[in-house]
Amino acid sequence: MEGDLDIKVWEKLHFVSSREWLKSLREIELKSARLKLSEKTRTLRTNKLKMWRESRQAALFCYGLSLRYGTDIEIALLEDSDYDFVARWVTLDGHINYTKVQLKELVPDHLNPTQNLSGLFESISKKYKSSSNLVVAIYMNKAIDIDFSTIKIEQKMMIGNLWLFGCASEDQHEWLLYGDMLMDNAVLTRFQYPS
Repeated sequence: MEGDLDIKVWEKLHFVSSREWLKSLREIELKSARLKLSEKTRTLRTNKLKMWRESRQAALFCYGLSLRYGTDIEIALLEDSDYDFVARWVTLDGHINYTKVQLKELVPDHLNPTQNLSGLFESISKKYKSSSNLVVAIYMNKAIDIDFSTIKIEQKMMIGNLWLFGCASEDQHEWLLYGDMLMDNAVLTRFQYPS
């Protein structure tokens, strides 16, 4: 019954294409690059800009998924919820699917030099005790080398899916998506920022 209530609420949300949202944000990023903004403003690290930072992360994650699965995935942000956004896509037979997604971030060293993936995995397993319908997407916003074949998840996670995504090039044109990490056949997908 609870799932039906969620869908009734989700049907009323304003969804945008992850691809089109990223293209719009890129225009803003290019214009603002010429302005002298503080680092917090430029990197969307203020409370007023949190929604924009999360919308960009949501769009990057869903755009990568869109390319992997060959379908447009739309996003709608939520505030004051147990999750950050809802993703929506339509199957070939016309069925509309929704899923709730929680964003996490491996932040840059200057924000938290001790944060690591193992610690994030541990906090996810502790926080989400019975969230089998929740997708968790970790934005890798820290310059680290990752050998994906060596990543181990020691804790039992009670979530639906676990993904990593992040930038793979200094010019922010190449991105990567890795997952579902809770499956034995997790796959690395590389994709280009949409132009």
